[in-house]
Amino acid sequence: MKRILALCVALLFLLAAGCGSKSKTYSKDSPEGVVQAYYQALKDRKYEEAYGYLKAPWPVSKEEYVKGRKSSGMTFKAFTVGKAQVQGDSATVPVQFKTGVSSMPEVTLNINLVKDKSWRISDLGMGGKSGHGSGTPPAGMSPAGGMPPAGGMGGTVPGSANPHGPGGSIPLDK
Repeated sequence: MKRILALCVALLFLLAAGCGSKSKTYSKDSPEGVVQAYYQALKDRKYEEAYGYLKAPWPVSKEEYVKGRKSSGMTFKAFTVGKAQVQGDSATVPVQFKTGVSSMPEVTLNINLVKDKSWRISDLGMGGKSGHGSGTPPAGMSPAGGMPPAGGMGGTVPGSANPHGPGGSIPLDK
């Protein structure tokens, strides 16, 4: 009887360990790990830390980046980092965001990285290094749609069509 009880306890322990988090944790030295750390820092509102994952020179200074992030109201409910496509010293990592917005519940971006001494984000997948500019819209977005909830520089320009860019706002469903 003790043997069966011990076996059941061991089985429950193994099941609990295997059913933990859905999201995978990647090595910090991998392209996936850098992207995961960047978006986790954004989610945790650690903007200076997030800036450290961007390839220098970034189009804006750390101070401008942090100020833009704080004023942008950028948010997302969850994100999932996919498998990197690595070619030499370049990589592309897909990231799927759950936005919490009924008109655009999920957005997938392809984040580009380059490796010098370590992997650094060179493009946030929205056209241009800073995430603004022309380019193919992310999966799940119409060409006229606003930018997704992560990346970009933020700011405060009234009347922006971009809900996460300068002056834009995006309501979260409750």
